[in-house]
Amino acid sequence: MQFDPAAVRTAKPAGPPGAPAELKRGARVRHEQFGEGTILTMEGAGPDAKLTVYFDRVGSKKFIAKYAKLTRV
Repeated sequence: MQFDPAAVRTAKPAGPPGAPAELKRGARVRHEQFGEGTILTMEGAGPDAKLTVYFDRVGSKKFIAKYAKLTRV
């Protein structure tokens, strides 16, 4: 995987701590530990939504949106 400086400029911050980014099924996201991935499922809405994200390097992980610290890419 190559570094893309344009991706850094276009990444959207997650907002204030505890506030999830604009998350929806199919969105590409980045997590500081797991890398880039795609939201597969989303149960519920808002900060308490339950997410399943498939990460390119580590596979599927489950999160609560407000604790996930995901950034849109």
